[in-house]
Amino acid sequence: MNIVFFAATVKQLCEIELGIVSQCCLSDHIRNGKIDYIANLLLKINAKARIPLSVLLINIKHEL
Repeated sequence: MNIVFFAATVKQLCEIELGIVSQCCLSDHIRNGKIDYIANLLLKINAKARIPLSVLLINIKHEL
């Protein structure tokens, strides 16, 4: 299964069938610490989930 098909399947399941907001990302970009990628990802999550960015940053720092 290729990554594009997998991401599309996850998005359909989460957002359409379950009503859960989702945002897919590439783990290699996160592990490599590409700050532009991470910043863009956080902005997308913030816009979709309406969670304050500070809460996301605290949780991410805890996980790293």
